[in-house]
Amino acid sequence: MIVVLSYLFFLFLIQSTTSLVFPFGVDYGEGIVWQQALLMFTYDAYGPINQFPAIVFHYTPLYHVVVLLIEALSHWDILFIGRAVSICSTLLIVILLGIIVARAAPPDIPRRYRFLVGAASGLIILSIAPIYYWSQLMRVDMLALLFTLTGFWFGLKAFQRPAYIYLAALFFVAAVYTKQTEIIAPIALFGLMLFLKPRLALIGLGTCLIGGLMILATLSYQTEGRFMKHILLYNINVFDFSRLYIGFLILIVHAYLIMPAVMAISIGISRASSVLRPLSWSGRRTAILSNQALLTFLAILLYFALASPMLILFAKEGAAGNYVIEWFLTVCMLIGVILFDSARVLSGLELQLSPAKMQALHIRAIGIPLLIALHVLAFDYFFSTYQLINTNSSQLLELKTLAERVRFSRKPVISDEMVLIMRGGQRVVWESAIFAQLEKVGLWDQLPFEGRIRRKEFAMFITEGVRGDELFDGRYSPAIADAIEAAYPVKQKVAGFTLHLPSSTNINSQ
Repeated sequence: MIVVLSYLFFLFLIQSTTSLVFPFGVDYGEGIVWQQALLMFTYDAYGPINQFPAIVFHYTPLYHVVVLLIEALSHWDILFIGRAVSICSTLLIVILLGIIVARAAPPDIPRRYRFLVGAASGLIILSIAPIYYWSQLMRVDMLALLFTLTGFWFGLKAFQRPAYIYLAALFFVAAVYTKQTEIIAPIALFGLMLFLKPRLALIGLGTCLIGGLMILATLSYQTEGRFMKHILLYNINVFDFSRLYIGFLILIVHAYLIMPAVMAISIGISRASSVLRPLSWSGRRTAILSNQALLTFLAILLYFALASPMLILFAKEGAAGNYVIEWFLTVCMLIGVILFDSARVLSGLELQLSPAKMQALHIRAIGIPLLIALHVLAFDYFFSTYQLINTNSSQLLELKTLAERVRFSRKPVISDEMVLIMRGGQRVVWESAIFAQLEKVGLWDQLPFEGRIRRKEFAMFITEGVRGDELFDGRYSPAIADAIEAAYPVKQKVAGFTLHLPSSTNINSQ
């Protein structure tokens, strides 16, 4: 299993290198994150959306600040930096997840097996398609999860060394100010801590609240109150429960992970119950606090339990694979817990059991690692998980040519591939997907923008697909689509995108 996962790690490094040097967008959201970073220290950050240009800032600002800080020190390309931050965050998550799992090892497990199980648990995350994909993008998710897991780890250490609670709170606040939805881990940790060490939990919660509210007050003051509107009100997606099939497909493809995780939950709860059931409430606290493996398992279990209901968010329009990443991290931790059973068999710690139970343990000890190893090989072979970027030279040349057309356009360009706009030296003036959602819920009046389109105030529109395609219809309302068809009736196919051009102007000059 370790050999196969090492092969996977090698593929990840190769693909990461390809991602770093690819100069255009891999994902729809990369260009808007780049533009947000450039505007972060200007008045336009979290600015009004009822004017033009209009940009919605989807997330809290720490990822953008980290990228800008590195750019100021290195003068590297910002897209390169943004992807590098995500890649490095993922590699650190691999290490951190392994360290957390190692804390769940029974005390009699030899050190080498703690290392092997921890390493396997961390590397497994690279076999999860959404993690593999999102870890190489200029998006906020992986840095936010790195801060979250770091806070979770320090929180676990705080049970033995209370001073660590302040570091846990610091990283939890950092996670929330990287992506505002990162609240599951602190709820899980402080929830368990309220039962085991209430005073310590209150210190942690108080530190998070004081630090978080101070930052919130500062950001709200600097943006004249618009910060909260952007991250809570404007960053919206309408629910469409027919989209849940996407989440189901992802879960089915990764069923090889879910089965051992369920087994880990069942066996773990059974063992915890046998230890804790005969004890009083105070006795249970003492028993858990004196047993690091049990304490870590209960924290992971609670984290998993709270993350599971969040899967319903796949019903949101615009939901993508990043919605399951945190849940899968908890699944990989649970797999680590069950792999320690394999280690107990391999290290000869279960010899006192009956032959029938030993046979069952051996089947599990061999079966789970083999299942995961075979899946990694099969998924790589059948689904080409690791080819995220089309490095076709002709397409790359077309993208570069299109970027030059954007550069020499005398008017703004609206594009679904917003990295292309940035490469062309323009700024993103409007993002289609988020404003389509805002129009649906009545938070944005599209009539002025529709008028701009009909007056041909833009050089062209660059879209993924055409009207009638799911992506196009999700990003452009019927009224906006009507205006584009009326004012930009000429269509060209370039680099896989559709260019919508006005008929009254020479195409080559746009």
